[in-house]
Amino acid sequence: MGQPLIVRQSVPLFSWQEDRSEIEFLLSCQGDIVPIEVKAGNITRAKSLEKYKAKYKPKHSIILSAKPPYMNQQQDLIYLPLYLAEKIPELLNNTK
Repeated sequence: MGQPLIVRQSVPLFSWQEDRSEIEFLLSCQGDIVPIEVKAGNITRAKSLEKYKAKYKPKHSIILSAKPPYMNQQQDLIYLPLYLAEKIPELLNNTK
């Protein structure tokens, strides 16, 4: 899953883990750290992402899943289908 992000970025990807929480990818985009949670299927409950957001308060966060694209502006949360992973840097640049 990380391959499309690595190809589009000139910086390495990182992950985050604390206790039993884990964020699959942390992406650096124009000085901001963007957490990316990957979910299988249509179930997108992301407890780890909620914990990360409460602790670090990122400007944006992303959930990759089988759901269609959607942006929850109240939570600064972007839902994207897995096949759009390589477009994340471009999408983030357009949301600023």
